[in-house]
Amino acid sequence: MKKIILSGVLASVVAFYACTKEGTTTTITNTVHDTTIVTTYASGIVNADTLTAGLKVAYGSSVTGTFPAASADASAPVLDSLYNKTYTVIKSRYLIIYPPNVSGNVAGYYVQIAGAASYFKIDYTQAYGLRKAAKQARAAATKTPNARGIGDGYIDSTIVFKLPATINGDTFYVKYAAYDTLGRVSDAITATVLVLPEGSDKWTDSLTGTWNYYGHNYYYNGSWEYTDYQVDTLYNYNQNFDCNNDQLSFGSTLTIPYYKNIYHSSYSFDNYSFTYSYSNNYGYLDMNTSTCSNYVYNLNYSADSEEGGFSYDPATKKFTVIYDGSSNVDISYDSYHLAELTDKYMILSYKESDNDYNGTIDYYKYIKQ
Repeated sequence: MKKIILSGVLASVVAFYACTKEGTTTTITNTVHDTTIVTTYASGIVNADTLTAGLKVAYGSSVTGTFPAASADASAPVLDSLYNKTYTVIKSRYLIIYPPNVSGNVAGYYVQIAGAASYFKIDYTQAYGLRKAAKQARAAATKTPNARGIGDGYIDSTIVFKLPATINGDTFYVKYAAYDTLGRVSDAITATVLVLPEGSDKWTDSLTGTWNYYGHNYYYNGSWEYTDYQVDTLYNYNQNFDCNNDQLSFGSTLTIPYYKNIYHSSYSFDNYSFTYSYSNNYGYLDMNTSTCSNYVYNLNYSADSEEGGFSYDPATKKFTVIYDGSSNVDISYDSYHLAELTDKYMILSYKESDNDYNGTIDYYKYIKQ
């Protein structure tokens, strides 16, 4: 399975949201982090054009020229004009913005480092196919659940920046506006971004370590599907056979596993990065060498890993893991709610849509190694 913890990556107190098994009660748990911050910054405003040249924007294409003006049409997308957000970032990692959409059918965003001679156009109508393909490929390879920040009209999509390793200065501003399929543009919002000095904070966090995927449960129509989490890292496909002269043949008298798959996946989190690893042991029954009392399988093994960074927004309880890529279309991310975190296990939840499957919420449990 795939993808927090700190407000803007650094916070001393974070409030986590927890759903009880009854599904209606919420509890707030304060997790106190041991944090030391050295408040010595490379002073000054970051050069907008220099930063723009070093950025990667997920699903964004660069456009030279003036940032698009807001449309007068009342049907244009609307962003919350009172939303005033300050972000903190680390060089070479990520800036993740969750736009405060109020209304409108969002097709994408225009995004600019304020003051630059160019901007980025993020087109989610095109990005959807890329994101869906990446999600399906990862799910097929790992047999684990995935999520993307897509909702009706892309209204809950996320703006993801991959930052360069070198940033001269401690402050820059991000201007962004939503647009719809008819080209109507919302009023722009400008966010403040503070660049934390490299290696300046020394802290321990309860997320740090390796978390092995354990199992799955889901909640819908006011109740849980299972009384506890179902371990689903072992999959068998059964087939009916007959036994003649101690040899197996397809038939009807015996039911035994014809295909087996055992997989393992885990996240290893560090201060600002993670490694996602997964492996599969899988194979079919070898009917030529199997007997009626000894089943032999032709087993195969595959394994791979991905690296990236992560973000946690305490306002929305949204936890996003971002997978590194070689270009803007290679950056992919999975967004969850951090439902529960203890020193022994972590539970991530994901809701596909308010209108899908009676509002089913999936829950994925990880055990700390």
